[in-house]
Amino acid sequence: MRYVEPIFRPGPTEGNSYLLQVTIGCAHNKCTFCSFFKNKPFRTRPLEEIKEDLVMARQVYRYDPPVFLIDGDATCYTMDKLRPILQEVRKTFPNSPHTNMYARFGDIYKRYSVEDLKEMKELNVKFLYMGMESGSDKVLSDIHKGVTQAEMLEAAARMNKAGMPFNGSVILGLGGITDSEEHIRESIKVINQMHPVSIGTTVLNLQPGTPLYEDYLAGRFELPTYRDILREERTLLEGIDADMPIEVWTGGFLPGDRFVVGQFPEDRNKVMKAISNRRITNMLLDQKLMIGGGL
Repeated sequence: MRYVEPIFRPGPTEGNSYLLQVTIGCAHNKCTFCSFFKNKPFRTRPLEEIKEDLVMARQVYRYDPPVFLIDGDATCYTMDKLRPILQEVRKTFPNSPHTNMYARFGDIYKRYSVEDLKEMKELNVKFLYMGMESGSDKVLSDIHKGVTQAEMLEAAARMNKAGMPFNGSVILGLGGITDSEEHIRESIKVINQMHPVSIGTTVLNLQPGTPLYEDYLAGRFELPTYRDILREERTLLEGIDADMPIEVWTGGFLPGDRFVVGQFPEDRNKVMKAISNRRITNMLLDQKLMIGGGL
């Protein structure tokens, strides 16, 4: 099997999936905080190349594995172009439990109807991994996300109507100091209206070479402290509607990757207690967020 690296998978939930590279890089590639594909020019892959990769994968796998489409956003394809890829995957691995992928709210809004999403589901797509990042139109504009709050909500409404499960992710600290309150307030609003199956939070991990890093160096963006991050996390989770069923993953890129996982509403008290009991020293709490690398 062949890949143009680097490649990224969405954590342990797809840890056993065969990664099928249907695009190289990210079609959007403008988010000011993201360094994943900055040095990887975007291109789509010809269907014949994808078929060749599937033939190679069939020779390797002795069973039908779950499949995950990479790179950044397979939904940059229209359904007319995604359909034959999904059909080839199903033909190659007829008993695969799913073919999942990264997706962008902007792509769903611009390119996918409810009927398209229903067809996608029939072709064994069971879950779309979405980067919400923020619900604030100001923050979304500042980070060049390429989508508005209203467009995200419309995309979510189509996915829900089609019965297509999806998640959302929020980056704590993405509003800096100035827009922290709006970032969290509007993110709560969007989560409660879009009803994702799950929501994850990570902490801003500022990367040298990104536009947001240049804003930081120029004094246009002020990094919050870890104390600010824990306040944002608590406010966000407290704001989720009390009766809404949603899986919560929170704490990515906190020191030590202190993940807390639970199913709301039944695990709400357990999750809130767990985030309150994190042991982080006062010295670290008052430090600005780390720049570059992992923790």
